[in-house]
Amino acid sequence: MLLELSPACGAQESQEEAAAEGRHIKLSCKYEGSIYSIQWYRQYQRSRTEFLLSIAEGGSVHPTRSDFSAHINKTQRRVDLELISAAVSDSAVYYCAVRPTATGNSSTEDEKLWSKDNTVLH
Repeated sequence: MLLELSPACGAQESQEEAAAEGRHIKLSCKYEGSIYSIQWYRQYQRSRTEFLLSIAEGGSVHPTRSDFSAHINKTQRRVDLELISAAVSDSAVYYCAVRPTATGNSSTEDEKLWSKDNTVLH
């Protein structure tokens, strides 16, 4: 099984991880600055992007699927997506998208989901 992480905002290179079925998987997304939340998405080949969960800077998680969880490490500015027992069906590209906090502007930048080639997906 192969899991691939594409980071938010093109901040770093894509990462690939091969994993045995039933193994605990952790994918990490690093961020800069102050955030409101980070969303995690999954995309199977030739399929639409699927929302997995959102985690706020304070650590509260709003999952839509019970087999995923997330943890935020403010010191390292990293958010981890965890899958307790990986299955072959979890082979996909995983995306993280950052929703920044307002920076004093009258408008807040919308969250953006980026593909591997840094094009906006929505």
